[in-house]
Amino acid sequence: MLGNGRIIARFDAFEDRTQADRWINVELFAEPIDDPDAIWVHEMISKQVVDQDGVERGRCVTILANPAAEILELDSGALVPSNFITSVEADAIHVDVPDGLFELNDD
Repeated sequence: MLGNGRIIARFDAFEDRTQADRWINVELFAEPIDDPDAIWVHEMISKQVVDQDGVERGRCVTILANPAAEILELDSGALVPSNFITSVEADAIHVDVPDGLFELNDD
């Protein structure tokens, strides 16, 4: 990614930059990556977050971009870094978080 926030990508269908320039500001789509271990953002929205003790902590309402790790924002107001996710199932995101993480927002 360039410093101005633009992404540079290379496509096999374009032999040079002149050909690629004709596609500036055009949305390009590709088949999803077939990776059974991947966790996709759109699959986490509205799922219940369950901690390592089986306590339901709230539903994921959005994912916040963060340089260290994306952060799940829950409808309860809690923020959970994505590096604490242990699994994602049909309707639940399981996390293993440090003690006290959910108490940070209780003040």
